Amino acid sequence: SFMNTYRIVRNDDRGVYVQHKEGSGQVYYEFLPASIQRSGMLGDLDQTLTVSISGLGDVMPDEFERVIEGQYPDVKPTVNYRIYSSDNLNSPIFYLLGLQLSSVAMNHKAVTFKAESPRLNTTKTGDIFALDRFSGLKGAI
Repeated sequence: SFMNTYRIVRNDDRGVYVQHKEGSGQVYYEFLPASIQRSGMLGDLDQTLTVSISGLGDVMPDEFERVIEGQYPDVKPTVNYRIYSSDNLNSPIFYLLGLQLSSVAMNHKAVTFKAESPRLNTTKTGDIFALDRFSGLKGAI
């Protein structure tokens, strides 16, 4: 796993202190130049973030090498994404928690990675709710 937890903010060059939940302690987020692209609709379970961060080009290769060579190489680093209103840093207005790293590209200037929601029920063991099997669903559509 990573040696450190990286908390970054991309739009305040002084960094910010925020609360993850109301009543919890404050957590510092360091400024680093970054771009974040989110795909997936709000409320959709399939969420993907593509993140590019400058300023970690020297640090991240060592972190990822530790993950690969570590005791638990199958455990992927996770990404937690929170959006705060600038006038209320006590609780996020939107968040995505537990996204898993799916790909990483690095060079000496930046690291770019893709984080996705975990794939659940990939073995298709659940029921398919089709109208021919569950006619009572017709009124719900």
